[in-house]
Amino acid sequence: DSGPQVIERPFNVLKDENVTLTDAQLARLFELRQQVGELQARLDMATRTANQIKEHVDQAEDAMELVDDLAESVTEMAEQLGDDVDDVIEKLRGAPRRPGQGGSTDPPAVRQNLQAAAGVNRATAMPTARELAALEAVPDALDAEIARLNEMLTERMPAFFRALDDAGVPWTPGRPIR
Repeated sequence: DSGPQVIERPFNVLKDENVTLTDAQLARLFELRQQVGELQARLDMATRTANQIKEHVDQAEDAMELVDDLAESVTEMAEQLGDDVDDVIEKLRGAPRRPGQGGSTDPPAVRQNLQAAAGVNRATAMPTARELAALEAVPDALDAEIARLNEMLTERMPAFFRALDDAGVPWTPGRPIR
């Protein structure tokens, strides 16, 4: 038989002698890296969702201009949703910097804290106290903004879409097709 052969043999994986971390430290570093990866994935999902909500609200506001005598309540819903999603985006990504603008006194955005925690990706040292503190701040801040987004998605956006339909606003993406 001239087909492929499978040879099985045991082997040992040895730690590089230049790595001075203990096995326990390496295990902890692996856990921290897993945590950063999971938080980054959740941050990406939240950011994409927030951007999509913002796009739906912006498109609806454009369509609202085509309706005469639009109820003030619909305009207020759009403005409040727009303001709230902008706030979520700022807390996730950070505020845009403008020339001549001083440093912000606001807490760092979720993305900034994750970037500060990047030390967990070093192979030869444990993260610094600053990096660990930045990483520790991420889950609660991210969870808070995800809760706001989920409330927008499950409650406020459907109510907004119903108000748009009731007001006769032309269809926009994100709304059910009638």
